[in-house]
Amino acid sequence: MLRVHEAFALPCPRCGAALATDGMAPYAWCGACHAWQTVPDDVRLAAWQRARDVARNREAQAAELAVARRQTRSATWSRVQTGILTTLAIGGVLIFVLPLLATGALYVVASALVAFDELEPWAASLVVLIFGAVAFVYRRATRHRRWSRIRPADDWAQGAAAAGSAAVSVSCGECGAPIAFRAGEHALVCGHCRSVVLEPEEHAGGRAVLALTELQRARRVRAKSDRDLMRARLAAARSSAVFRAWLWVGTIGLVAVPVLAVAYAVRALTPSLEEALLNTSKRLDGDFGSGLGPPFDWLDSHWLGATPPGFAQTGTFTSRWSVASGFQGRPFLLSVLASWTDLAAKEAALVLACPRERDATRVLATRAAQEIRARGFLVHVDYAGIALVAERVRQKQLEVDELTALARLAYELAEVR
Repeated sequence: MLRVHEAFALPCPRCGAALATDGMAPYAWCGACHAWQTVPDDVRLAAWQRARDVARNREAQAAELAVARRQTRSATWSRVQTGILTTLAIGGVLIFVLPLLATGALYVVASALVAFDELEPWAASLVVLIFGAVAFVYRRATRHRRWSRIRPADDWAQGAAAAGSAAVSVSCGECGAPIAFRAGEHALVCGHCRSVVLEPEEHAGGRAVLALTELQRARRVRAKSDRDLMRARLAAARSSAVFRAWLWVGTIGLVAVPVLAVAYAVRALTPSLEEALLNTSKRLDGDFGSGLGPPFDWLDSHWLGATPPGFAQTGTFTSRWSVASGFQGRPFLLSVLASWTDLAAKEAALVLACPRERDATRVLATRAAQEIRARGFLVHVDYAGIALVAERVRQKQLEVDELTALARLAYELAEVR
């Protein structure tokens, strides 16, 4: 017989209904009176303490697994000893060869500078190019380190991750209430909605995952097959677009290549949409991704319906940046298609996974839907959840406060029956 998960009891101060929350977020949505309710500070403190206790237990389990892995590595050490000598030989060559090459380059530059009575323009250009290349490589190589110490905002902090653990939060796929599986459990009954949910297969696939029912898993498999076809078509279209562009530019390649190199350098060295979303990913306590892989992998894991708008467009010299996080226990995805300058978004999609049957007409007639449209986003209603899509989005519209407001409105729409 399946175990019934003991739900966290937090009554709504207005109507007394149970709130589907783990008590860590400063606000919780009441499905009975349809309003945001404030979580008391003492309840939040107790919830954070419970999360720390769970994190310590998981860290102890991780330490035991680390010991087992060390034992496995020591058993295979004898098979890689022969490769160590080769590695040391290659490393010795690199240690001696690279300094010699650098010394030779400096010698060439110094010889060029002292060969004439005064600095020649071509010698000055050579020095500028060398120092510019070094600065460019250093900035590109360290661009992700500048955001490593940014703390997530209160509405987006995941309890287990904030308590020092790499674990993700698990929510019921039907009602969104937080649940926890014990070791060896593959299914249990949700304490809120009494649905039989299965243990998620992708605990490492994001900050928040859904424990789905059998029917919801079948819907996810069907939606994934459709997205695989769309993903292949987008990749082929992007490759052909780049080929056609270079085919036209190839006739004037001697002029086009330096111009494109300068344009890309300006794009890489100026504050870009990529840097803004890297900052946003830290504030949302999420994972940053680039390309078609991260958003489509997220959809395959959490979106049980047809692919929402905002993912079928591509273009020449465009980039796609994504941030995957969790909002109030629900998987959340922000995916933008950047312009060729990477200063604004040609298209942006905010997706909140909340699988359940819903009336689209009733959802679109709510106050929250009207406010979303007033902010310039269109609302897409599906069984899998709520998607907000907008075109020509500025960086200011993707700041943390704006995204938090949109996420709250999308959550309200997802709770409309």
